[in-house]
Amino acid sequence: MRKIGQGHSKPGQVPLRRAAQHGRMNTPAALRLARVYFEKWAKVAVFGAVLSCAAPCCAAAETPDRAPVGLMSLRLQDPARRNWEDTAPRPLQTTLWYPAAAGTPQQPWRVAIFDAGSNAPGAPLAATPPRWPLLLLSHGTGGSAVAMAWLGEALAAQGYLVAAVNHHGNTAAENTLRPEGFMVWWQRAQDLRVVLDGLLADPLFGPRIDAARVGVAGFSIGGQTALALVGARVDPARYSAACATQAPTAACSPPPEARTTPAALRALVEGSPRLQAELARMDENFADNRVKAAFAIAPALAGLFSDASLAAVQVPVQMVTGSNDDQVAPASTLAAAAAMPQASAQILPGVTHYAFITTCTAEGQRLGLPICVNPPRLDRLALHRQVAAQAVAFFNRTLPPPP
Repeated sequence: MRKIGQGHSKPGQVPLRRAAQHGRMNTPAALRLARVYFEKWAKVAVFGAVLSCAAPCCAAAETPDRAPVGLMSLRLQDPARRNWEDTAPRPLQTTLWYPAAAGTPQQPWRVAIFDAGSNAPGAPLAATPPRWPLLLLSHGTGGSAVAMAWLGEALAAQGYLVAAVNHHGNTAAENTLRPEGFMVWWQRAQDLRVVLDGLLADPLFGPRIDAARVGVAGFSIGGQTALALVGARVDPARYSAACATQAPTAACSPPPEARTTPAALRALVEGSPRLQAELARMDENFADNRVKAAFAIAPALAGLFSDASLAAVQVPVQMVTGSNDDQVAPASTLAAAAAMPQASAQILPGVTHYAFITTCTAEGQRLGLPICVNPPRLDRLALHRQVAAQAVAFFNRTLPPPP
């Protein structure tokens, strides 16, 4: 995959537009909630070692059934935030799927345990239309852009520029998963805001973006990120109460994969003023009014958004989740949709949470990893085609071209 370095994307030159700040929590409250934040979202950290060795496979192949899709990687940074090592600005490694020039040959993209579709690395951009709608894409906790390749590729084949960022500290695309990255998941919405700024300023892609047609999509905690970007805000008291009432084996308990202990986590927070300050921002408003539509897949925390923030979401929203999702309660998705003025939700029978992740290779399936296991009678590829078609139809309707 072509890497666009500083000479092209000029990382660090796009300032962060800060979101409005509301309802800050005090430090003691932040400390009390720190444990449940991390324990909720560190569940798939075990897959980091598997995915960090990602390397593409490049055997030539044709996909005559759809328009060609190009693939590039853009290195952006947020100069307003530091990485968790405090050695450099926050990295925003972004994968781009885009309409490629007609006749461009495709090749399969295999990354670690994933069969990540087909594309043309570094292909010339399609000449027409002159401008494309832009879709921002957010992966699930501990995942990566590759895990959503099925959706990015399908949308690009239908004329969208799709930008999927690897969320720092919470992505298997990095060598190390950071507890902070799992704890302060609201930084993800800021990531997407900065990526949007960077793409609009980019000399190659910026002139091709229709800034009036920007949408967002995401899976799991990425679905929460998508909803946060259009104004949904988590209620800290509701979140804390929900986790406090769950049994030890439920989602708020620390799994072995978390690679930490509650005591170590408390010590991390208590010894870090920076982390304490970040924990106090969980209920801020991270809405970006440039984003005109949101498509959320199995959105985490959907039942913990504040009623007032959901009622204030003024853009179209579509949500889908599975009836057999053991990470996200389907009822919470339906309730959140009912609370938003222009939202709808669909529950897909027999579908589990990880079925929305890119299809695994035979080796990944042989290993029996949870993200690779399909429930009986579920065709993951067929599910991806169905949901991608729904996303295309939704964004075609909500982000129409100018007359």
